[in-house]
This record gives sequence, C-alpha cells and structure tokens, in this order.
Amino acid sequence: MGRWGWRLFEGDQDLDIACALPKSLSIKNTGKWLHSLSEMIHQTDKLAPQGAREIYKTQEYVDELANEIVPWVRTKLNTDNLGDRLFAASRARESEQDAFPPNEYKIIVLGALMMRAGAKIKNEDLQHLRELVPRIHCSAGYALPIGDEGFRAPGRAQFLAALDHYQEGVPRNFQEPSYFHCGQVKGDVGHGLLVCGRCKGACCVNVIIGRTIDLAVFLLGAAGCLMFDGSVMIEFPVRPVGGIMNTEDVDIGVQ
Repeated sequence: MGRWGWRLFEGDQDLDIACALPKSLSIKNTGKWLHSLSEMIHQTDKLAPQGAREIYKTQEYVDELANEIVPWVRTKLNTDNLGDRLFAASRARESEQDAFPPNEYKIIVLGALMMRAGAKIKNEDLQHLRELVPRIHCSAGYALPIGDEGFRAPGRAQFLAALDHYQEGVPRNFQEPSYFHCGQVKGDVGHGLLVCGRCKGACCVNVIIGRTIDLAVFLLGAAGCLMFDGSVMIEFPVRPVGGIMNTEDVDIGVQ
C-alpha cells in the first residue's frame, strides 16, 4: 500500500475504502450519484496522475469542490436518511471477521466522509465512532507497508478532534493543516498553526526551550525534521549565533 502522509486520506487504504462506498454496503435504492463520496477527498491523493494533481491545485477546482461537489453530497446523504442507512449497514457488518481492512475501520472512514460533507449524523452514531477509535490499530511511527492498517497517530488525533468540533452543515476538511498532537485545525484553536520549516508538512505547538539544548535532541534534529516514537517532533534547522546555537526557533510538538 502507498502512504504519503500520516493523517486521514493520506494513504491508499483510506482512498480505496472511500472509492468503494456506497456499493460495498449493498444498499439498494440510493438513486443516481452526480458526485461520489470519494470525490470530496480525491485531491488528497499524491499518487494521482500529474495532470490530475495540477487540476486539484487550481482555484476553479477548489471552488467547484466547495460550492458544488461537497454541498451536493451533503444533500444526497441527508435525503431519505441515506447517511443513517449507510451507518446502519456498516454497523451490521462490524463484527464480521477476516475483513481487510477491518470493518470497524471502514466505519471510521465512512464517518470521516460524512463529516467531510457536513452531513447529518445521529448522536448515537457519533458516540459509536468515538467508541471505535480505541479499538482501531494505530501506528505511532513508521509501519511496514504490508502491515500498515488503521490509524497513524496524527490521523487518530485528527479524527477525534473532528468528532469533538463537528457541526452539522459545516464540512470538515481533512486536508486542512492540523496539529499532530491534538488534531485541531485553525478554526478550532482560533489562530494559525505553526508549520515545520523543514518538511512543510508537520504542524506543532511552539515551545521555547531556552539557550541550551539536550545533546540527544540536537543529534536527532540535526538530520532534519524527524519523528521518533511517533511522539515528539523536532523542527530544525536552528540558527547558529556567534558560534552558539540559538534554540529559539526549535518547535517541539508532543503527541
């Protein structure tokens, strides 16, 4: 499987599940789909053809996604209780064994897609999604592709933050930058996020650790922006000042 990020929809597993919905649930009478569920998250696919990735960057596509695709899917899910029926069908298969990825995780992806659309979700379904999270395998750091299933730690935090802040009618964009530790986005915390100056992908809280720095931290950070044990992110480079290392630019995000 391919993975180009640690959050939701930043790997083949999530996209494959999304592309199979709702047909994989064998629900009848869903009507015609002008836009699919997966269209809301296609732009996260870094392995898509170059031409498609260029289209995803255009303002025309961004506007179409926000003003046409997502609202259409939301209306579709809210009509005739389709979203509720999808959840019911997913939960009916939850206990089936030997599914890959596990059916429990497929429900997680369905819930994320519902939130991406801003669709109506019953309180009991939101609560069930919260209860599922501890039961899903989560890799804190690197995982071998053959066993890479379920969450990575930043994706789990991102999903839990989405549940905590979800409002019906307000689409949750999982492509928006989010803190690796708590999963919150700009709208949740009320201010911009700090982005790693080296990799431009990881977001972390800002911690000023003074004028001294632990040797182990220095050795880890000197190689660049690293994640170790899935728990701490060191942002480098730091600026040497008169031969003394200035650590005021070091950002550490603890998960």
